[in-house]
Amino acid sequence: MTIYDRKAVDQTEKELSSQRIQWKFITERAPWMGRYWERWIKSIKIFLVKTLQQALADEEDLRTILCEIGARLNLRPLTHLSSERKDLEMLTLYHF
Repeated sequence: MTIYDRKAVDQTEKELSSQRIQWKFITERAPWMGRYWERWIKSIKIFLVKTLQQALADEEDLRTILCEIGARLNLRPLTHLSSERKDLEMLTLYHF
């Protein structure tokens, strides 16, 4: 790591800590530790590839697309769907 890189890292850490953002790292070479968000990242990449294909998007379009992808992912059920007729509503992230 060069001195410039170290300064950039220090500046980034300082900025993020001022916004009360905490870093949480998974153990190196242990992808099973973060499998939940790794699946989300994979899903986002798949949606992006299908949506954008070969198109170039500016920052505003990309932000809109990512918001739409997030909304679609948050609609997914968190648990198995019930076979009971009275349980018509599935539990999603929007309930929290």
